[in-house]
Order: sequence, then C-alpha cells, then structure tokens
Amino acid sequence: MRLLLDSALFWTAATVAVIAQAALVWAVRPQTAAPRRGIGDFIWSVLPAAGLAVVLALTWHAVRGAS
Repeated sequence: MRLLLDSALFWTAATVAVIAQAALVWAVRPQTAAPRRGIGDFIWSVLPAAGLAVVLALTWHAVRGAS
C-alpha cells in the first residue's frame, strides 16, 4: 500500500510539474510573425525543464529502488 501511495504522489507531482513547464515553454516560444522575445528566453525556459526531467527520473528510480 505504501508503494501505491508513493507512486500516486510521484505521478501527481510529475504531471503538475510537466504541465507547468509546458506552459512556460509555450509562453516564451519564438514567434515567427512578430518576435517579442529572443531565443535566449526560450533556451532559459527549456534548460529548467531538462533539469526537472533529470530530477524526476532520479526520484522515480529512488522510489522504485526503495520498494
């Protein structure tokens, strides 16, 4: 039962984090018609998303290893 709760909490947190990162990347995506932001803003929003993916993968590995 503990593993089920751990998995549910992990996947809930992971889903919320992915949705938030996707919204951030969408908000700063380069515009083709009227560029409002530079590519730097896009890169600085993708880097944390990549870091978050690594943290989520390591956390999932730790949760699965603890069972």
